[in-house]
Amino acid sequence: MLATDTTTAELAARHSLRDQIARLERELSNTLARTYPRVNVSRPIAHGGPRLLGLEALERTRDVLAARLSEVDQRAAAQREAQARARALLAAMRADPAAHKGARVTDTELGLPGCTVYSVRRGVLTGWWRIKISSGCPLPGS
Repeated sequence: MLATDTTTAELAARHSLRDQIARLERELSNTLARTYPRVNVSRPIAHGGPRLLGLEALERTRDVLAARLSEVDQRAAAQREAQARARALLAAMRADPAAHKGARVTDTELGLPGCTVYSVRRGVLTGWWRIKISSGCPLPGS
């Protein structure tokens, strides 16, 4: 009876740990999928090839994933704040270009795909300060 109780308890613990790992992996992948540009992630967790993990290995995997999720959440929050500052700067540049002489904002800073650059320049013919929008990504090989 005692061996059966131990086996049942270990199976329940393994099941609980696998559920926790699956939840952490799902949260991590969702966070990474929502960020642009992608937030850097540390190297993958190595277990030495396919095998059945014991309780200790499952606990280590869960702990590493929890730490990684916390790190990625912090990086994603910092990225969102930086993108909000870039959007505010672009709005201010549009409202009063003369007050933001020489300011630049890129699509990457805004969290957008592409190579567009918004910069405040003095108009050649008019002398007024205006926002110049780049034509986009450079051609390959140039």
